[in-house]
Amino acid sequence: MRPSSPRILSLPVWPSITEKEILRKYNLSRLIKMASNENCYGPSPAVDEALRQIQAHRYPDLHAGRLKEAIARKFGVLLSQILVGNGSSEIIQMIAQTYLASGQQGLTALETFPVYFRAAAVMDATCVRVPLKADAYDLPAMLASVNSSTRIIFVANPNNPTGACADKSELRKFISSVPSNVLVVLDEAYKEYEDEPEDTVAWLSEHPNLLLLRTFSKVHGLAGLRIGYAIASVEIINDLDRVRLPYTVSVPAQVAALAALQDDDHVRRCASMNREQRISLQQEFARRGYEFVPSQANFILLKRDIAEDLLKKGILVAALGLFQMPNAVRITLGTREENAELLKAL
Repeated sequence: MRPSSPRILSLPVWPSITEKEILRKYNLSRLIKMASNENCYGPSPAVDEALRQIQAHRYPDLHAGRLKEAIARKFGVLLSQILVGNGSSEIIQMIAQTYLASGQQGLTALETFPVYFRAAAVMDATCVRVPLKADAYDLPAMLASVNSSTRIIFVANPNNPTGACADKSELRKFISSVPSNVLVVLDEAYKEYEDEPEDTVAWLSEHPNLLLLRTFSKVHGLAGLRIGYAIASVEIINDLDRVRLPYTVSVPAQVAALAALQDDDHVRRCASMNREQRISLQQEFARRGYEFVPSQANFILLKRDIAEDLLKKGILVAALGLFQMPNAVRITLGTREENAELLKAL
């Protein structure tokens, strides 16, 4: 058996190596993980308490009703405007399954989250990838790339892996200029880390072709439980619900996300500590003359190909070959102590 589309054969398998394998290969006693943009401070204490009460022998709520109700209240939207998925990556795949087919086109940046391109390839659709400009999405060039076959535009804001945000007025102008029959997916996985986040939920009433993508994997600290959500028009959510597989969002994930969503103080603390460490690290990078991208997320892109060198010193950062940036690394911000170890290693 071979895949039905040659595009699938062109996709690289996700690289994977266990912590045990790394420790053995490099003769290390410990590993500082700064590669996957996790929240180094962990989830809200309320999450641990909520997880003690789960009933693992029961199937999860098929529609994540209680969580959707909480999200709807928090953002002032309808329950029918929300979709919950097994991480935002599952929702990206669902979007591609719903709106892309062979001969159609997705559109995104070249140096961005590779799941967008991969989701399109699985549907045998093309995905035009426009190079970044000044480390951020080149929105005018992307708009110029829209044609009659374009069905979806993926925009990560802040962008992964650069951490840069689009200018707010330019982004809003871009969304307004996209044809109404093209879905704009605004992936806001790192929104809580921005210094001055825009209320993009308010944009939904003006742009029925806009979908906001959020996750509990980052500032909420639930990366290991895999849960994310989308907010969009009722029509778009109804479309996506048709391809959703049942029971993909586990009981622990739903329970933990509900508890995490209700602890705003924890989110603010994590964002504040992250901002403090981000400023400190960037100031030290500048003092040392390192070339980096000023970030609005919980990571910093350093324009040096040093992933292997840092790994030999016990620090795991993200090499960026899959992001089309082989001469850079993405460093997840750690605790004060972990960041000090990073600077020492550098």
